[in-house]
Amino acid sequence: MTCFASIKSEKFFNHMLSAGFICSHKNCDRELIARYVIQNPVSREMDIVSSVGWHEGIFVFPNKTFGKSERKMWCTASPLHHKKGSLEDWQQQIARYCVGNSRLVLGVCAAFASSVLKIFEMENAGFHIVGSSSCGKTTCLKVASSVFGTPVGSWRTTDNGLENLAVQHNDSLLLLDELGQISPYQVGDAVYMLANGASKGRLDKNGVGQKINKWRLLFLSSGETDLSSHMKASHKKTNVGQELRLININATDSSESYGIFENLHEFEDGQSLSAHLFDASKSYKGTAIETFLETVTQDTEAIKQDYARTLSLLRKKYLSKGSEGQDFRVFEKFAFLGIIGEYARFVTNWPEGEAIRGCMQCFQDWLETNEGFGNRESKQILTQIQLFFEQNTESQLQDINNSNKHIMNMVGYKDKDFFYITPQTFRSVICQGWVYKTVVNTLLKANILKKNEQNEVCNVKRIGERTVRVYTLDRNLIEKL
Repeated sequence: MTCFASIKSEKFFNHMLSAGFICSHKNCDRELIARYVIQNPVSREMDIVSSVGWHEGIFVFPNKTFGKSERKMWCTASPLHHKKGSLEDWQQQIARYCVGNSRLVLGVCAAFASSVLKIFEMENAGFHIVGSSSCGKTTCLKVASSVFGTPVGSWRTTDNGLENLAVQHNDSLLLLDELGQISPYQVGDAVYMLANGASKGRLDKNGVGQKINKWRLLFLSSGETDLSSHMKASHKKTNVGQELRLININATDSSESYGIFENLHEFEDGQSLSAHLFDASKSYKGTAIETFLETVTQDTEAIKQDYARTLSLLRKKYLSKGSEGQDFRVFEKFAFLGIIGEYARFVTNWPEGEAIRGCMQCFQDWLETNEGFGNRESKQILTQIQLFFEQNTESQLQDINNSNKHIMNMVGYKDKDFFYITPQTFRSVICQGWVYKTVVNTLLKANILKKNEQNEVCNVKRIGERTVRVYTLDRNLIEKL
């Protein structure tokens, strides 16, 4: 709320006019206005909030609130959510064409799920639709946008611009098109920022810390390239944390699909269906989320009632015993979307099981792309090590049985069964980009790194007439990776 040093000030007068105060005279007397304000105290109080979303059990839009409360809420945020058409129009022109199309189902479910993150205490998350040009990625975003009636944004923005978008989409679905539009130097930090739900810490001109903006949201992205490939342009690699925060989903699930679509319904081709949905999303929007929130806010416990039970059943069906904690984190994000989508059937009018089927199809495709279950960090470490030896075994490793050969930039030794890597090389090259202990534990778990009789990972080995300290790695296992 804006405060004024004096209600007779020009700032106060201009604020009254901008807030809708009507003055019938060109030279309106500010003294009379001030007297009016003093003599007419406020008859009702309202809690003013600056962001869309949940506030004390109430879901607040700039022009509407959902839920029961003795106090009134007023949201000062600029309205981004627009309503057009009826719910029945949305169901017939948009929602029904999502049936049988897993990526569209996921997008719509993400929109509903974003509004109940607080209820389930779920963390922020992003989903990235990756595919070639004109395959329907943007259409998927447009379909998802029709739930809230919010516009599809772009990755092409500044840090401050992205922060503002995130704040405006609190407890909503943020839609960002064309990942390739953001600098590869910035995209990694941007993903962390969106998923972590807080802006950068900044100082004002006096060196005092400014307010940190916070948000709670899901974000749905699209692009012709994925996060890892895009960051490579800046000679950076993705961290597992980034890949868990922005989850890649291929736009097409098979060569038999029609771009992003698996079911064309009555349309002749994917282009026709895409054009219909693109146009329909402009005409029918915003009614779905209002209908959903009107029910959810009446009894938030009802939506939580079956979640744990359904999640447990899905976990048994889709996760193997050997799955890692990271697999469960990704699984739960997809399952959360599917379960909330099932709850929202009274809005979408989808067949029972459609939301879970679509979202878990996307999860299974993600698993297949990521080569099954397992710790992503371990896989990346092993891949990095395999590539290193593939490129350098002949040029940088001295053969123990041929010590007369001169090796430039030697990093270790080899025989037919093992690689013997010097401590400096192991820490600076083998562990490059990773924590030393993480690499050691990964190699021990894969039975690649060998310990000596004293249970040490760095051994003493006699090579020719010299004694050197080395890490002993199983050559055969590395070559089989």
